[in-house]
Amino acid sequence: MDGSTSALFEVQAAAADSAPDKSELIFNKYGDRYFLAEVFEEGNPNGSKVVESRYEKKISQEDAAAHERASVRHEGQQ
Repeated sequence: MDGSTSALFEVQAAAADSAPDKSELIFNKYGDRYFLAEVFEEGNPNGSKVVESRYEKKISQEDAAAHERASVRHEGQQ
């Protein structure tokens, strides 16, 4: 009702080689489709890996994945 959107998805623990300088969302890209793959918060090498959906598994068999990173900010963060 307030115009916001949310989603729930299953995750597993993930670890980065080093703590990221900025919070990051990492996506798998298959053709022109993007699937959220991992989430890491600024300064923390421990993050979350998103469990692949059946749809992503199907798409991944048809096309090789490219990984793309996006820096993110929390609400109220400068």
